[in-house]
Amino acid sequence: MNRVRLTSIQALRGVAACMVLLYHLSYTLEEHYLVEGVRFRPFGFFVELGYAGVDLFFVISGFVMTVTCYDRLGDPRAVGSFLWRRATRIYPLYWLVTLAVLLLAWFEPSLATRSKDDLGHIFKSVVLWRQDVFPIMGVGWTLSYEVFFYLVFAVLIACPRKLHLLLLMAWGGITLLRFPGFSQENTQGTVSLLHLPFTASPLVLEFIGGCLIGWLIKLEITGWGRSAQAAGWAGVLLIGGVSRAFTEFDFEYGLLRLLTFGSCVGLIVYGSAAQESRGKFVIPAWLIKIGDASYSLYLTHVYVIYCIVILVKSPAKNLGYATATSLSLAAFVTCLAVGQVTFQLVEKPLIECSRLGLKRS
Repeated sequence: MNRVRLTSIQALRGVAACMVLLYHLSYTLEEHYLVEGVRFRPFGFFVELGYAGVDLFFVISGFVMTVTCYDRLGDPRAVGSFLWRRATRIYPLYWLVTLAVLLLAWFEPSLATRSKDDLGHIFKSVVLWRQDVFPIMGVGWTLSYEVFFYLVFAVLIACPRKLHLLLLMAWGGITLLRFPGFSQENTQGTVSLLHLPFTASPLVLEFIGGCLIGWLIKLEITGWGRSAQAAGWAGVLLIGGVSRAFTEFDFEYGLLRLLTFGSCVGLIVYGSAAQESRGKFVIPAWLIKIGDASYSLYLTHVYVIYCIVILVKSPAKNLGYATATSLSLAAFVTCLAVGQVTFQLVEKPLIECSRLGLKRS
């Protein structure tokens, strides 16, 4: 088949990062600012669906792993270079931002999720070891999943190609069988997800789903791209904007998240990649640019928001609606700008150095 350039997937990374940004921005400003005596939620709609950006990231991750490694499946010699690329893609920037957060935590302890003196917590956070609490960088809990994905996928690369789909199915089946043994009735939200081992978390199935979508694209099964994409976005908006607003279901935890947001973002990824592979998808350049910097944006945005809150320092002050809205938009733009600067000055050079190291080895 013609090589898939994956620019549509890069754009979706930008969408996912912005969804998570708006989710955190709305919650943070609601906590700290009042407008006419009520909590201010400028992007309230994204409280209902913004966290689905994480689901989108996970599906994208599985998709990209399959598409980029498709020709190397069944080749154990490819495992080393695969793990090097993945490790150098995630850890260097993550370590730099984690170090910055630790340094800032000496002056503003609220920026760290736990005591800066908890060495065990620091070590697990640095290596992205699974914990029952958030790592030093709160968003790092999703990166722990990514590391798990990469390790399992490295094993799959070493296995015969003809067994790949069977092993993916087996992985998913084991996850589904283990989940009921760990899930409790009173669990909800992201905090409860932290108590699930990776082998029992439904979020793993989103990565597996992304892998299966990658197989569909590589096998040129691309005939339903436009319909899938439309259905996926309609589903995300319907679930986030209507269903969750009028029900008491917890969409953030368990199989319900997988069946709703997980399945919808899977349709979006398949639809976008399928249309691009057929040359029928126009992608805005500015969105691709945000996608390029999505990892930097993802790692830095929470701290940019907190810094803005600290600088303004009006937790109990009634702001006018216009002032509060302007502050919200300024915070959003500032987060995007910091993400771009971090990508250009830090992340991009780190990526280039890692590639140079791989070539030399």
